[in-house]
Amino acid sequence: MSAKRILMVFSEQESGLRAMIEPRLAAGARGELRLDTAQTRWQALPMIEHERFDLVVVGAHLAASPLDPASDEGGLELCKAIRLHSKVPIAFVAPLYTNHLQSALQRLDPPPTLFVNDHTVADEIAAKVAQIRPQVHRLDVVIHANEGTDWRYDLVG
Repeated sequence: MSAKRILMVFSEQESGLRAMIEPRLAAGARGELRLDTAQTRWQALPMIEHERFDLVVVGAHLAASPLDPASDEGGLELCKAIRLHSKVPIAFVAPLYTNHLQSALQRLDPPPTLFVNDHTVADEIAAKVAQIRPQVHRLDVVIHANEGTDWRYDLVG
């Protein structure tokens, strides 16, 4: 079985949160986990566009680039940008649950799962990771037969 691939995107200010979640994920994965990290939207988006992840864990306070300050809406903006490129499951970690945040996340298709940053968040995200089955990458072979001996095939996927 291939390893589950997780991208964790937390700002420098959220490094304590990442330090709390990372070991819990590693302990529950039994070697079947590849963990990548980013600290800004600028770092995360190219990774999401060019690589396949089974889950993206996003902190609420992210900066757009290394030169920008972290923003309260930064994580939500990253979720919106991810949805332009991918349907990958997203775990969104916020300091507290608000109606505004829940409403904004529900507008995304599919919506990210909201986790509140409390003493159970590492266990809750580890449980989410345990439920994930690595994506099966499909390759279709389409065979075209024309009259006579003209055959060709296309590989799709």
